[in-house]
Amino acid sequence: MKQFSQIFFVFVPWYYFILIILVGLLRGTATGVGLQIIDALLTLVALHIFIHIGYFIREAGRLLWAKIAGGVPHHIILGSGESLVELEIFRVKIALNSRLNIAVSLAFFENKSSLKLRFGTYLAGRLLTSGGFALALFLLIGFDIKSFLGHHGIALGSAFMMANFYHFVINLFPVKIQYQRTNFASDQVTLANLSETPAQALVTNLSDIYLMDIQDYLKRERYEEAYRLYKKVQSPQNQLLRINTALRLGVLLHQQTLFRESLIVYQSLKPIIQKPAYANLKDNWHLGRAWNLVALNKLDKAANQVSLMQTTGNDVSAIHLIEGIMLIRQGQIEEAIDQLKPWVNLDTDSSSSLMAAIFLCEGLYQHSPEMANDYLRYVHAHRKELSPIHKFFLKKAIQAKKNAALGS
Repeated sequence: MKQFSQIFFVFVPWYYFILIILVGLLRGTATGVGLQIIDALLTLVALHIFIHIGYFIREAGRLLWAKIAGGVPHHIILGSGESLVELEIFRVKIALNSRLNIAVSLAFFENKSSLKLRFGTYLAGRLLTSGGFALALFLLIGFDIKSFLGHHGIALGSAFMMANFYHFVINLFPVKIQYQRTNFASDQVTLANLSETPAQALVTNLSDIYLMDIQDYLKRERYEEAYRLYKKVQSPQNQLLRINTALRLGVLLHQQTLFRESLIVYQSLKPIIQKPAYANLKDNWHLGRAWNLVALNKLDKAANQVSLMQTTGNDVSAIHLIEGIMLIRQGQIEEAIDQLKPWVNLDTDSSSSLMAAIFLCEGLYQHSPEMANDYLRYVHAHRKELSPIHKFFLKKAIQAKKNAALGS
């Protein structure tokens, strides 16, 4: 509801909203010239509101023309100032800011036949949209200046037609738009120079765009959408961005217990991560694969991944955790306790401490149930901090407790 009101009052300023209510109440008792004046005033208010709405219509239309021309619509920015709302509709990101004084949209094109014609259609999208609406309404209802003088009631159709004509006219003139620190070139100037522009300058590597979108999805905790988009990544120019994005995505998918998807992401890096330039990231790659293989109970393969790592300070606790749970699954409980116990700190709720305690629970129910219950109480005391991956392994520990009870 709050989001709806924020959107509503950007397009319909609060003072117009109050004016519409007050004048609307007066209209119920007005007659003759008074009624005409009220209708003229409400028509002008509608014109202003439709001009605001027209910013979105023209940019959405521009992206629709880009889509028709074979481009990939990406985002719309409406207004400047404080960020109010960020939406995603049909995979197009829409950012709405507090002052509706500018509007920009972006679409991207890969190298296809007739690229300049396609790109030109996209650049002309604002004119085609605003002009098309204005012309269609003119042919449908005509134009009478008296509509704005209240002679035909509240002339919403005429107001909408004029709002689109306004956007058509202002888009005839080349204006450079600046949003924050980014300058957006005028469509008119770009269109005029299109014949002399090298086709390659119009091409965008969509894989690079997808990687940035994935980063955005991860910030919003939309992991499955990030994974689906990652599968579209082919040959980005920025390989380091690809590796870092994939490593982060792999970790987060694992934490959400999407183990097979996480392994697919890691596997996609295999041809790249072997290069000497990325040697410092190779341990993270092996570690991520090892965690997923442990979760899938493929212990031999997990052990192989750990053996390929060059142990560093950042990886020591993770390696000990993996080796500890592998020892438990292999029945080497004493060795597992020695491996895991130093990593449990009952005074903290760190992820590694909780995971070590969960692993100890799984092993100790066969060895020392009282000690296992102590660790389980520690884990339950911090249950609000448990992530899906903690809960996944905790279920296995509780199952070990049940199995121990059945065997006793």
